[in-house]
Order: sequence, then C-alpha cells, then structure tokens
Amino acid sequence: MVEFSKTEDSVEVVPRVRADLPFMLTRKAAIWVESEQPEASAYHLCYLYNDKSFPAIEYINDQWYYLDWNHRRYYTGPLFYITTPISLGLGTLQAPAVNVALLPREPVETASESIGVEENENVLKDKDEPVLLEEQAREGEQLVNAFS
Repeated sequence: MVEFSKTEDSVEVVPRVRADLPFMLTRKAAIWVESEQPEASAYHLCYLYNDKSFPAIEYINDQWYYLDWNHRRYYTGPLFYITTPISLGLGTLQAPAVNVALLPREPVETASESIGVEENENVLKDKDEPVLLEEQAREGEQLVNAFS
C-alpha cells in the first residue's frame, strides 16, 4: 500500500521483487523486466503497436500506475495512474482482463444470410466455429469460480 500525499507530489515506490501478479491483471500487456540492478526490475507496459516504448508500471492500491525512474529509484504520484487499464490490456481486481475468445458471441446476420442461401451463391455453407484451448477453458472456469 502506498500513501499518497494530499498534493500531487510524487512519492518513492519500491516495486515488487519478482513477477508475482496474477495473469488476470497482467495478461500479455505487462511484461516483467529483470534488471542487473534488482531495484530497477519492474513490470513494463507492452504496447501492441509500438515496440520502442515500454514504460515501467506497478499495480498499487488496486490500480495501475506509471513509474518514473530517477536517481536509481522509482517514483509515482496520484496523477500517474492509468485511467483505462482495460484499453491497454491490463486488468484490475474489480475488472480483470479477460480473453475475448472466452466471451460469448452472438451470431450476426448479414444481408446475404437474410435473403437465404438458395438465393445467394456467395454464402458459405460450413461456418467456422471458435476453438476453445485448454488454457482458455481453465481460465474461464477460474473466472466463473471467482465471480460466483
């Protein structure tokens, strides 16, 4: 737990010493970077479309924060929080990041399906069905149990 001051000042943060956050929080969006300087090891945000920037982040007080490395220490402040972690692929205890393949999908009716197969030669007769991997099934069961 980090106590932030009533002002917007940054406070020193001692990040965790190993990658110990559950997968429902980190998914593939947060990667653990081990440093030769143990105090510099931390989770880093892995942007899907940008392979040049990996800012340090930490899960503090049930919320994700950006970290600033300065004078061999990490700092963060109340304004450094990540406002929409789910949009970056990160989860929180209140809103775990879920694999979209586990979410039920409703069939979408297209114009070609609505006029009937016999009237449209471009409609595929064999539809692809999603395949649920064993890891995804286990994760789905864990989420169901956690929220039951």
